[in-house]
Parts: sequence; C-alpha cells; structure tokens
Amino acid sequence: RAGLKKEAAVKYKNLKDIYPYYGYNSYLYARELYYQGKLSESLQAIKYSMRFYVDNMVYGLKANIEQELGRFTEAEKSYRRSVYMVPNRMAGRFNLMHFYIERSDTVNAILWAKSILGMPVKVPSERTALMLKQTRGVLDKLEHN
Repeated sequence: RAGLKKEAAVKYKNLKDIYPYYGYNSYLYARELYYQGKLSESLQAIKYSMRFYVDNMVYGLKANIEQELGRFTEAEKSYRRSVYMVPNRMAGRFNLMHFYIERSDTVNAILWAKSILGMPVKVPSERTALMLKQTRGVLDKLEHN
C-alpha cells in the first residue's frame, strides 16, 4: 500500500476474475481503487463484490465511497445495514454442515442444515440465497436417504 497501489489494484482486478464466487478479491480491488481516489470505479467494484461477499467491512467501504460522492442517503443506508449485521453467522454454520457431511455424520449435518434454514436473514445477498438453496438441497437429500 505504501507506493504500489496501482500495481496492487491491477493484481486484485485479475484475481477478482479468477475467484469470483467469494467476492473478497473484488472487495480488495474496490478498496485499492478507493485509496487511489477512483470513487466511481470503486463503487462499481464494491457493488459487484456484494453479490458474493458481504460483511461489515464491505458495507463500511461502500458507505465511505457514497459519502465522498455526496450520496448521503445511500451512505446512511449502508452504515445502518452494517450496524445490524452479524458477519458470517450463516457461512460458519454452512461450513460446519459440510464438515459433518464429509465425515458422514448425518445427524449433525441435518441439525446444522435446519439451523441454517431457521436463521433470519438480516442482510440478503446472492451469497446467502445460494447457501440457503444448497442447504435445502442437502437437507432434502439427507432426509430421504
């Protein structure tokens, strides 16, 4: 960051196309663009990232960008969303469910699948929708075997 911001942005941009599912690389790319003062490009990148990866840092960056662009209503929405967000609650459960599936522990896999499906989604995203869809499929498969 201390002098290679342009080079870092190029590398993150390349990585975002290699690992698009996680979106973290897109967040890093957006952050580098933000540090370079490229606010419009950074906002586009953070919106792309949010399709796959959402946590407090993402909403914080989005809010900062929007505030600097003078989009105060949008900045406030992003700040408020980050306040009520509990990062990775669903992702942790999802990973644990898959851990039990890989260990053929059907009872615990079903327990955690039901836990995921019973969670209220406070911050909807494509990532949470995908986890919920996959969890429903896993649960159907496990309960019918």
